Amino acid sequence: GAEVVASELPVLREVGGEAVHFAPVAQVERWVDAVCGLLEARAPAIPLATRLARAARFRWEAHAHTVLTAYQELLREQRDGARRGLP
Repeated sequence: GAEVVASELPVLREVGGEAVHFAPVAQVERWVDAVCGLLEARAPAIPLATRLARAARFRWEAHAHTVLTAYQELLREQRDGARRGLP
């Protein structure tokens, strides 16, 4: 449930959504402002409930299942291709 400051990149916005503070890539002053603003309570905190709800969407079990499914599909495709004489 910790406050997070992340780079303003599309992939991080997709993951962090409304639960993360964003700062532009390679703009050190903006990063300093974002982090210090949180530490000094100058920046509005994102509600804990929002942060916890976002974090709850990501579980190691779900990630492991996604990876396992991808490997199983890859193996199935290779096996099916080998049956048809494909590399």
